[in-house]
Amino acid sequence: MTYISDARGRASYGLALGQLGPLNLLTNDQAYFTTSSVWAASSTFFNNTGATVTRELNHADGFPNVPSMLVVSPTSLDYQGAAMSSLISAANGNAILPSTAYTFKAYVRRISGSGNIGLWARDSANALNGTTTTQAPAVGAWAVLSTTITTGATTPTLLLSVSGRSSGGTATTYLVAWAALLRA
Repeated sequence: MTYISDARGRASYGLALGQLGPLNLLTNDQAYFTTSSVWAASSTFFNNTGATVTRELNHADGFPNVPSMLVVSPTSLDYQGAAMSSLISAANGNAILPSTAYTFKAYVRRISGSGNIGLWARDSANALNGTTTTQAPAVGAWAVLSTTITTGATTPTLLLSVSGRSSGGTATTYLVAWAALLRA
């Protein structure tokens, strides 16, 4: 995937989203933070409480006139971050199927700190966790993070999370420009 950036290193919003468009199984609100109620600081996943999650418009490190999610993980605890405040399921308007592989992606920019940032996915109906890869993008750098999960045989319900993992690092602040759930 190719991204275009401006002189300040901000990625081109249109190109990145245009490549995901109809394939994204998340609703617009879940994927593009059109309201502040979908993602929240939560302990319903691996997350420890303590992070601050806010919807931002025109953040200095984000995109002009485009909402994004700002996450501040204030201490050295692992897994402080944002989780979906509702389950991803067919009943909630998402086309999620049993026994199907999915990739959860997010476009993230580290603003400060040194901890890793990772994505987590869990099929809570079938007690399954996805694979997780954490990354430590340089301060000011954008990175596409991803994790994969194969849902269980019964009707799945997914929990999704974007979280910091300090592992000895410092408090971490990052911006999420978009999130996507794609069939793998």
